[in-house]
Amino acid sequence: FVSLIREQNLHSMLVTPVVYEEEPIGLLTLYVDRNHRFNDDERLILRALADLGAIAIQNARLYGRVFSSEESLRKSERLTTLGTLAAEIAHEIRNPLMVVSLLFDSLQLDENSDDNQKKDLSIIREKLDHLDQIAGRILDFGKSREAFRKNLPLRAILEEAALLVRLKLEQSQVTLAVIGEFPDLLVFVDKGQIQQALLNLILNALVAMPNGGELTIEVVETFDRKVSVLVKDTGQGIPQEFKDRIFDSFLTARSDGTGLGLTISKRILRAHDGDLELLDSGPMGTVFRMTLPVAQ
Repeated sequence: FVSLIREQNLHSMLVTPVVYEEEPIGLLTLYVDRNHRFNDDERLILRALADLGAIAIQNARLYGRVFSSEESLRKSERLTTLGTLAAEIAHEIRNPLMVVSLLFDSLQLDENSDDNQKKDLSIIREKLDHLDQIAGRILDFGKSREAFRKNLPLRAILEEAALLVRLKLEQSQVTLAVIGEFPDLLVFVDKGQIQQALLNLILNALVAMPNGGELTIEVVETFDRKVSVLVKDTGQGIPQEFKDRIFDSFLTARSDGTGLGLTISKRILRAHDGDLELLDSGPMGTVFRMTLPVAQ
C-alpha cells in the first residue's frame, strides 16, 4: 500500500465506507496526486458513489443466489425425474427377476460341486434376493429399513464383498487385503445395503487403478460404539476440483459414470447412524472412511 502511494506520487486521500442496510461491505478510496483539502461537495459525491457501489454489490449477490437457486431447482427436477424413472424400472424388473429366481431354484445342481462353486451358487441366490429387495426399496421409498437390520459379524460382510469382486480384481490386476483384529466384532446393519456401499467404493477404486495396484480394507474400532472401515487404494486420486463436492449427485469425471454411487453410499451410511467420508486423495491414492454402529 505504501509502495503504491510512493510509485504513483499520491498526496491526498478521501475514504468513505461502503455500507448496505447497516452492513459494512468495504471502503471506497479516492486519491489525488497533489496536496488537496476535500470540500463538502466532493465528500457528498464520493458518498453517493459508495451508496451506488453498495447497491451494485448487493444486486450481484442476489443474482448469484438466483443462479444458485436455479441450479438447485434443475438438480431437484433431475432427481424427481430420476426417481419416477427408477420406480418404473424397478416395477418392470421384478417380473423377469422372479422368473430368473424360479428357474435358478429349479436347477438340478450337482451335489458334488466343490466348495467354491457351492459358495458362488449361495451368493447368486442371496444376490437375487438382494435385487428383489432393491426393487422393493425403490417402490417403497421413504419407508423405514430398520426391519432389515441385524447384528452381523463384520468380518463375514467384508469377506463376502471381497468374494463378489474377486474376478473383477483379477481382471484389473489389483490385490485386495482385509486387515484388522476384529474376529468377533458385530455390527447392527442391513447387510445388503452395507455391501452395496462397500462395492461402490471398491469399483471406484478399480477405475482409479487402470494399470493395477493395491486395495486395502482396514478395520479400526473406535471408543464411541462405532467402527471405522478404511478403504485405501493406490490409484490416481480424485481431481482437486471434485474433492469438496465428491458426494454431490451426478458429479462424475467419467463419461460412463452416473455420479450417484458415492451419493447413495453416503446416504446408506448416514441412515445407519454412521457416515462416509473422504479422508485423503492424491497421486499416491485415495482413502475413504466408512463408520458403522457396533451391535449393542
